[in-house]
Amino acid sequence: MLKILINIKTYANYSTYTVNRGFLMILEEFRPFWINQRQFQVQNDKMKDFITFLLLEGAEIYYRYSRNDDWTPLKDPREYKNNSSDQDRK
Repeated sequence: MLKILINIKTYANYSTYTVNRGFLMILEEFRPFWINQRQFQVQNDKMKDFITFLLLEGAEIYYRYSRNDDWTPLKDPREYKNNSSDQDRK
């Protein structure tokens, strides 16, 4: 089982992904920027398509907005919101 953790950065134009368990071959169309062997970044404008891709590959996905937040399981790409204006209002 592939397990992905997403640290969402509402103040930037990318989010950081960590492959916690499993192996993933990422299509070049998502233009990943690899930080190390387990972490990479994807631009937010590619995010919804990328999350749909991950879910179709059977990934177990969790996300959070800050280290103080709990990991939230993601089941549907429509649940994922990376809109900084929504976060700024909270």
